[in-house]
Amino acid sequence: MTTPFRLGHIALFARNRERVASFYREWFGAGAEGGVDVVGHPNEVKTTYLAASQRDLERLRARMREAGLPVSGIEGDGAFVKFGCNDPEGNRIEVLWAKDWRAGMGETGGANKE
Repeated sequence: MTTPFRLGHIALFARNRERVASFYREWFGAGAEGGVDVVGHPNEVKTTYLAASQRDLERLRARMREAGLPVSGIEGDGAFVKFGCNDPEGNRIEVLWAKDWRAGMGETGGANKE
């Protein structure tokens, strides 16, 4: 599955690893295995996904809302936009699009609002 989201690192607290892995595969095209840290307390968890474009971020949020998942409103300051949600175990997720995230990763291009 090709996805317009990039994961740098993830730290999870999970009682049911397969349920959480299924959630991440369905919504972000990533599994909760390999490269995953399990933390000692749920309050230590936060995962950030970087969206390839603002439109991708908005589409994902709309799809999640249509599926009945609780998501926060979109917020930002002109340099970025983001929204938040939780996985099935209550782990916090932030989905972020920043105008210069590609340049920060050594890729060419800049803002991609599409």
